[in-house]
Amino acid sequence: LDQKCFCSSLDINSILEVHLLLPLLYQHSFQALKMILQECPAWFDCNVVESYILAFVREAALLERPSLSPASQGVNTDRAESIKNAIDCQDILGPCFPNLHSEFDAIRRYLDAAHFIQNVLHCANDSTLLEPTVLDSTPPMQIIELVLSENQHSMVLGCADWSKPEFAAKANFDIHCHFAPKDASTPQENSSYVETQNLPPPPGGYVLQLGGILGLQSEYEQFIVMNLMVRCASNHEWYGVAAALCALLLREAQAKSMIAEDSGSARNLILMKSVADVVSAESYLDCRMRHELC
Repeated sequence: LDQKCFCSSLDINSILEVHLLLPLLYQHSFQALKMILQECPAWFDCNVVESYILAFVREAALLERPSLSPASQGVNTDRAESIKNAIDCQDILGPCFPNLHSEFDAIRRYLDAAHFIQNVLHCANDSTLLEPTVLDSTPPMQIIELVLSENQHSMVLGCADWSKPEFAAKANFDIHCHFAPKDASTPQENSSYVETQNLPPPPGGYVLQLGGILGLQSEYEQFIVMNLMVRCASNHEWYGVAAALCALLLREAQAKSMIAEDSGSARNLILMKSVADVVSAESYLDCRMRHELC
């Protein structure tokens, strides 16, 4: 039609983008759009299509104001449906556009983090941390600090009894007995061994999992996350929790001989500060654990 009636003067790409691509995108007809893009790639400018798809995903995932097309006006979807549309678009159209993978991965990471904070760590529904826009603009380590300040109980999910001093004292003693054979210098120290299956899960596991979702996966980053939990637990006088985390950190450091080899490193100074905060707390009454940490 363009060739016969308009002497090929029409901007077919732009017309198709406005009247075909964008309507299908905002109607969430991702499979139909994928089929058209695969069957007729010459109809569209790949760079323009990528920009439209990325903008749509960011609008849906991060609740940005839609502004690309009249097709987006009047669209009223709730939060859950909006996130589902963003994920569906990523899953269906993402494989066709490898240049978008890094952007999609970042957006999905913050969607997963928002879901985890609300549904696993049980932060309040009105928490600003549940907004992916906040997660997207906040450094991951700061997100961990905000979660801990908003809900310290996130550290003891999976075993809430850790917040009770009596339970924490017994749990720390059982953990000590479990590792005693590996640390023993004489055979008779092995008599109080406790089987692994009889030990409670250590505190902080879910917070470390959130750190992994946020990309805090290196050994040093996990070390910092654990020290943040020690500080939070000490601030709330959960000294048994703080002591358990310190013991884990000290055992790891000892296994790698980090303290002996580099006692002045910044990493070890952070660890020593965490331990000092616990053992110097006058209200921490577990003398055995305080002595062990020293």
